[in-house]
Amino acid sequence: MSENTFRIIIIVVAAITVISMFFPYQRFNIADKYVRIVRIIVGAVLLGLSVAWYLLY
Repeated sequence: MSENTFRIIIIVVAAITVISMFFPYQRFNIADKYVRIVRIIVGAVLLGLSVAWYLLY
């Protein structure tokens, strides 16, 4: 995977994480427990990608 592709993936996942903090999930009838699970998974992925990016350098 190229460095630019990796950087784009990290930026997209970070944007999804930030948007998920402020987006009203109740609008789509998504239960709070599922929202919390999605946030935890996306946060873990972002943390893993950040560690991988740090280790690349």
